[in-house]
Order: sequence, then C-alpha cells, then structure tokens
Amino acid sequence: MEKGKSKYYISISDESWIKIVKVKNKSLIKQLKENLDKGEAETIALSIEISADLLLMDEKLGRKIAEEKGIKISGTIGVLLKAKKKGIIQEVKPLIYELIAFINWHYRKAIHQRL
Repeated sequence: MEKGKSKYYISISDESWIKIVKVKNKSLIKQLKENLDKGEAETIALSIEISADLLLMDEKLGRKIAEEKGIKISGTIGVLLKAKKKGIIQEVKPLIYELIAFINWHYRKAIHQRL
C-alpha cells in the first residue's frame, strides 16, 4: 500500500463529478497558513470562494477557524452517521473503532519516523 493510503482509499481523480480547481484568494491562503497546513488553508479559502454548502474537515483548529468564518462543517463521524441514517451503511461503531485504530497506527508510525 502506498504511503498515507488505507484499505479504504479509492482514487477519485478520474471521476467525472470531481472538479479540481485552484483557489484564487492567495492572500487568504497565506493568512490561514499562519495557523493551518496548506491543505486545510486552501480548503477553507475555496469553501469561501465557492460558497460551499458544507466543508468536510476533522482537524480541530481548522474546524474552529472554518466555523468562525461562517462555514458549515462536518467531519468523518458526521458523514458516517448521515450514511447510517440514509441506509448506506448498517453500523457506525465498527467503522469508528477501525478509524481509531488507523489513527493510532498512523500517529505511532509518524512518531517512529521522527525518532
């Protein structure tokens, strides 16, 4: 498996409904990067530019900043709960346990690589 990919990884770059766009407001990205990484900064900036209905983000500080900017947000658990409500998945708990295990593995691996 490639670095950073889990068993749930799927490539979406070839999907026709996915549009890859560049953020125009570079000054907002620069401002957001004072507290966030590039991906989160660009995601928030783009959400503002396109007046997104919803932003999917799990990172705590990114969520806080997005909310302060009036962006409606959801995270992975929110998506799972919505999927269960719509009958797309049967159970949320097993997936949350797998997510916790993956996150713990990911952080342990990252810490080990820094040693």
